Amino acid sequence: MPSYHSSMAALLAPWILDAMTSWAPPKPHDEPRYAAIAADIANVANAPDEEPLFEGADGRARTAILLAAFADAESGGYRKDIDSSTRRGDGGTVCLMQVKVLGGHTEEGWTSKEIIADRTLCVRVALHRLRDSMAACHKLTGGDRFGMYTHGKCVPKNHVAGYRVWRASQWQKGHPAPSDGGP
Repeated sequence: MPSYHSSMAALLAPWILDAMTSWAPPKPHDEPRYAAIAADIANVANAPDEEPLFEGADGRARTAILLAAFADAESGGYRKDIDSSTRRGDGGTVCLMQVKVLGGHTEEGWTSKEIIADRTLCVRVALHRLRDSMAACHKLTGGDRFGMYTHGKCVPKNHVAGYRVWRASQWQKGHPAPSDGGP
């Protein structure tokens, strides 16, 4: 029997995929990879050992859609070369979420190679860094709370993170998640 968390992940994955394909339409050969990305984001956002970024009944859905918005922006539209890390970002950042691996390991103890090989680890690291950013920038509001992720410091009027938060919230307003009474 599937757990509540895995059932919610299965319900959220198509919703996340709809957002992803509207934000960055895939080429036909990329559709299965997009579906896998959506499933990985849904699974991490619904993992019982992960706290959502937001409280409330829709907290995990809001967390998932924000992760999808960050992945889109960080990877330039879910690009395959960024997802596979055949192309790395500034400072050697890796994977779809463009996470930094300093000193050979993340704070969780994972290497770049492990994160590249397992997208769920990439998404987990991003979730943890987003949570760290919210804690560090707790005096700010909205997208400004994610300055540590986008800029490495708390940034008032952070338009980079602000756009990601706006995009995620607009998607959820127009397309309620399954846990929010959506389809």
